[in-house]
Amino acid sequence: DEDDQTVRATENRSSVEREMKEICLKWVFPLTGDKKKVLQSHYTMLGMMLQAFPDLVVIDNKSREHTVKQTMKPTEQHRPFEFYTDNRNQKRRSLICIHRVRTNQSLAQLKESWGVYEELKKKKKN
Repeated sequence: DEDDQTVRATENRSSVEREMKEICLKWVFPLTGDKKKVLQSHYTMLGMMLQAFPDLVVIDNKSREHTVKQTMKPTEQHRPFEFYTDNRNQKRRSLICIHRVRTNQSLAQLKESWGVYEELKKKKKN
């Protein structure tokens, strides 16, 4: 039973695997209209992140790991991410999705990648 933080003498200290960490993401979308548009926005932003960071692993709500955008596409039979409605404020209802990603990037870097930040700002204004 070895400590995860311990580096063996024969191990490369700058190993990519050692740098990888899991981040829990909470996506909050304003629920102003069509739920399908929200699902598409989430799918699009994850695709942008995967393009920008090829080592990124998206972990869905059933603990399946995705490294390509196509395997995450929601269909009637396959819904990799669960969304729920936050009804605490009736005037500002939100659609929320929580899942994990495994990456060696910071959360700030993920948000700023290839248009993701602009897309997030656009959704916040709606």
